[in-house]
Amino acid sequence: ALSWRAFEHLRDTASLPGTSFAAYSEPVRVRLQVSGGGREISLSGVSSAFFPSFTRGTVYAETIPQGWDSGGEDKQVVLAESLARVLFHSTRDALGRMVSLNGQSYRVIAVAPSGFSGLWTKTDAWVAPDKMLSLCYEARKQPNESGEDPLYWKLMSSFYVLVAFNPRAENSYHAALEKVAREPDNLRYRLHISDGLTKDPVKDA
Repeated sequence: ALSWRAFEHLRDTASLPGTSFAAYSEPVRVRLQVSGGGREISLSGVSSAFFPSFTRGTVYAETIPQGWDSGGEDKQVVLAESLARVLFHSTRDALGRMVSLNGQSYRVIAVAPSGFSGLWTKTDAWVAPDKMLSLCYEARKQPNESGEDPLYWKLMSSFYVLVAFNPRAENSYHAALEKVAREPDNLRYRLHISDGLTKDPVKDA
């Protein structure tokens, strides 16, 4: 897994036309509470490009805000369709509602496409990268309280880099990505390029 800064570096320096880069973390367990009821759910951190580039079908959503990837203050969450129906009876009724994740209030801004429940393991919800890390570890301290760098989350190795491209050009893109991985600035990341998201071609499809 790579840090967010490594993801930003790869996304910004890999000059591959027609590609889309996204970051995705392995899920963590958090406590969700709404309307007096609580349950443990599985939650991942994703970049803003993930849903439009790596899922199929309709996302019932407000627009994902521009500050999603930059560590903005707004706390927002995307719910899996199955969880949205359990909590709010319909996907549209879920939008704009408030839920508590590990005691922090989050607003539901989207419901994932029907049938999508995570990449490697079943996932119930998705948040911005910095929010996933603040939920996974202790609540983020304010810099004036601890002297801690407010962008510390960008240094934690938690993300996998996903690259989408036209499948008809798969061989050329794979070679281009391997070349990027061997560039001197990238050797420190020890990158491994995989074809597909999993080892199961049916699930990839």
